[in-house]
Amino acid sequence: MAEFKKTDFQIKGEEGLSQRKVANMDSDSVPVIRDFEFTQVSTKGKGDYKSIKAKYGPLAATDAERNA
Repeated sequence: MAEFKKTDFQIKGEEGLSQRKVANMDSDSVPVIRDFEFTQVSTKGKGDYKSIKAKYGPLAATDAERNA
């Protein structure tokens, strides 16, 4: 097994990682909170197990008709 030594590689630290940036926010503004939905998940027929089962048969371990 090969052993690596720290001196084998010339690794340099990244600049700017220790710098902190402060942003001031408007205290009068109120953040807008809204519901988020994934478009792929909320598409009809996708993510609906009833349509998947109709196409491919019983896949879930809890399906009574499953043979495996």
